[in-house]
Amino acid sequence: MPQTLFVNAAQIVTCAGPGRARRGAEIRDAGVRTGHAALIDGDHIVAVAPQDELERTYPRAERVDCRGGVLMPGLVDSHTHGIFGKPRHEEQELRASGMGYMEIAKQGGGIHSSVRDLRTRSEDELFSLALPRLRRLAAHGTTTVELKSGYGLSVEAEMKSLRVIRRLQDALPIHIVPTFLGAHEIPLEFRAAPRHRNEYIDLIVHEMLPLVEAEGLAPKEAEADAQAVALVLARADAEKDTLLVSHTLRDALTRALPVWEALVEKVGVNVALCVPLPQPEALWVAVTLRLYVPRGEV
Repeated sequence: MPQTLFVNAAQIVTCAGPGRARRGAEIRDAGVRTGHAALIDGDHIVAVAPQDELERTYPRAERVDCRGGVLMPGLVDSHTHGIFGKPRHEEQELRASGMGYMEIAKQGGGIHSSVRDLRTRSEDELFSLALPRLRRLAAHGTTTVELKSGYGLSVEAEMKSLRVIRRLQDALPIHIVPTFLGAHEIPLEFRAAPRHRNEYIDLIVHEMLPLVEAEGLAPKEAEADAQAVALVLARADAEKDTLLVSHTLRDALTRALPVWEALVEKVGVNVALCVPLPQPEALWVAVTLRLYVPRGEV
């Protein structure tokens, strides 16, 4: 395999240290080196050492001039909503002026505003809008990005969003992790009564997820780098207007787990539960289960 030597970096951020989350004073030390170079052999970082030392030892290595820049690990953006049409800039102004999210939603804004917009756009249009967003992330150092659906909230629109994400995976050199978020919110057409909300859960379980699996639109293999197909089963707002209404954590889990088990049994995927708890100012607590359960072992 060809060897490559990255030289003339003002700094190299190695993040050397224990292979776990940093704590306390450890956070201050990112393993920054100056006057160093980095030797790459194929896909592996072989050495980070003083530049003159590596240049003497590996005179035939191909050189990449960092031109005084910072050489660092790629950034990982683990939560994005990159598949949408019209930005909601005006809502940011309203929030800054003191208006709460629920008041904005009552006026037709919020998630449902994005849902209405996305449903009117074609797959090609959504791809054209998302592509420069992802390129800008990459230009600022992001090499792994999570992209989710969730602004469709219908079978057609959710699949359209996930197909856009797959096209972005093929079009860009960065690592894109797709996430299915079909229960991001209860769509307006299912909000009339609790019975209708249960029908939306059935739609997710019996129609959306099988299509996601059949088309391979979100990963589910229990591999080291596999990511979860995330399904938010509950979300609380100021009126306790939830998919699964609960009064205690135990009750919330009792109500949510049968649905979770049904999903895992059906498609064998990782599932994230987002369980609402009544709190002052409508705070909610997310309880996330990242347990891979192979098909047939639920």
